[in-house]
Amino acid sequence: MDPDTDVDDLLKALGTWGKFQRFQLLFNLFGIWPTAFHVLSTVFIYRPGFDCRIPDENIYNTTSLDTDVSYEIGQCNVKVMMNATNTTSESTLGCNGYSYAFPKDRSYVTEWDLVCDRSALGEFTQTLLMIGQAVGATVCTSLSDRFGRKTLNLSSHLCLFVVGIAMAFSPNYTVFAVLRFFMGLFQQGMAMSITVITLEIIPMEKRFLVEIFGLLIWTSGVAMITPFGYFLRHYSWRYTQLALTLVSSYSLIQYWIQEESIRWLLINNKLKEAERIVRKAARWNNVKYDDVIKEVEKMRAEKILMENNVGNDGSQEESFIQNNSNNDSQSKPFHEQDSMNKNGTGKIGYEVEHLNATHIFREKRILINSLILWFTWITNSLTYFALTLTSTSLAGNRFLNYLLMCLVEYPAALVEFLCLNRIGRKKTCIMFHVICGLSLATATFANYYSDGNDSLVTTSRVFTFVGKMSITGSFSTIFLYTPELYPTNLRNVGIGFSSAASRAGGMVSPFAATLAMYVAWGPGAVFGSMCFIVSFLCLYLPETRGHELPQTIEELKQWYKQHSGRGNRKAAKETL
Repeated sequence: MDPDTDVDDLLKALGTWGKFQRFQLLFNLFGIWPTAFHVLSTVFIYRPGFDCRIPDENIYNTTSLDTDVSYEIGQCNVKVMMNATNTTSESTLGCNGYSYAFPKDRSYVTEWDLVCDRSALGEFTQTLLMIGQAVGATVCTSLSDRFGRKTLNLSSHLCLFVVGIAMAFSPNYTVFAVLRFFMGLFQQGMAMSITVITLEIIPMEKRFLVEIFGLLIWTSGVAMITPFGYFLRHYSWRYTQLALTLVSSYSLIQYWIQEESIRWLLINNKLKEAERIVRKAARWNNVKYDDVIKEVEKMRAEKILMENNVGNDGSQEESFIQNNSNNDSQSKPFHEQDSMNKNGTGKIGYEVEHLNATHIFREKRILINSLILWFTWITNSLTYFALTLTSTSLAGNRFLNYLLMCLVEYPAALVEFLCLNRIGRKKTCIMFHVICGLSLATATFANYYSDGNDSLVTTSRVFTFVGKMSITGSFSTIFLYTPELYPTNLRNVGIGFSSAASRAGGMVSPFAATLAMYVAWGPGAVFGSMCFIVSFLCLYLPETRGHELPQTIEELKQWYKQHSGRGNRKAAKETL
């Protein structure tokens, strides 16, 4: 086995669903829960009913005993009416504090009076989190490609844990808002590294299952916020924040449990560490390391025979494979093969390709794909978070409404499971966006003309839930689809830039409810239109189903060359 080993073959030789892979996969996917908790931790910290605090009786000093003073108390002002013997006057005063429907410490909105002219500050905390996510997606993910997936994931998780605890003890709004920004930054570093490292644990033909598992765990995570919010509803919001943060306490021992991506180690020529992990995986999976190496070489020999049309005679092929698989170098450690395994260019293994974000803009095809992906991520983020964050403001029990909005994500996982490997990533993504666009358009139409009609109100809600299910499916699909369109050392940068672009949608999503107050049909019209545009743009993306993850830009270019144009469409269909 040499440094340019096909990682998919290596993972198959170890056992695709071996004990080691299952444990590492589940451990990494469990990290989705903390990322979900921190993004939506404020969903139940809502703005309750409130009024201006009743002013002091001496607010107006009247010298006449015949003057009668009365007050009309509103939410954001107080009307003072003075009736004297022959005159009547009216004036409007600002609030002298506020009276809330429940104790002031139940929500940070009430604790810091984020109502009336300060109401935008409440939504702005979620916007700050999204800005932090944009920065994190841009900065942290490039660090992952340079220093490793595990390094970024662990450091981000530890920082997330510290920031989450600090938020629970925020002394004022300013500190809280700043911490929300850093929460978004580290949350994104953790989320993006999880996406990449889990995809790199499993061979190509099973990657779609990883995304399905990830969606199920994400949905379970966002739904789990409901019992936290419900059982702690009579306590300060700080207890809810602290309880959700303590889920990340296992980050303190994560270093000794989590392993680095073998794919990343090999592409960066960190051969000793790669060998250590492969040997560990072999022990866990009850297979011999030497047998794994021989099996990988056998797979490679078979590929060489197929590519060169050699081996039409059975005995000749068998002899070729046997001779190659019994080569003395096969069972030698990774780091001892540097001087004996060279590729066709005379260079040892892969030439380490040091890439950075500028390469996305240098390669025309990668740039076109990226622009389409960025708009798709913006649409998904805007629609998903707007529907989720406004669920608690719907009529009825806010906990039940939020839970139902989460549970509709489970059918999305089933539909995605049935479609990803049957019709491909591209068609699945298009299908989800078309359904979402139609559903939200129908919901908007029914709501606009409901005018108190219970049937139309119910219809609007049902189609809103269908829209939420569809946008969840599209979001999950694009999480899988995006990294498959980039080479290894650009993969994390590519998904990071896409995620950063999506935060433009996430930043404005908290204000969807505000738009609905002025234009009832506005949010649905915007979301639906954007989904239809995405459906059209995705037609220009290549299909990645059945294609191994590209290691270098050169491999990516070769793939585009082989699978584009009329003359190669048939070959493309057969290969993909």
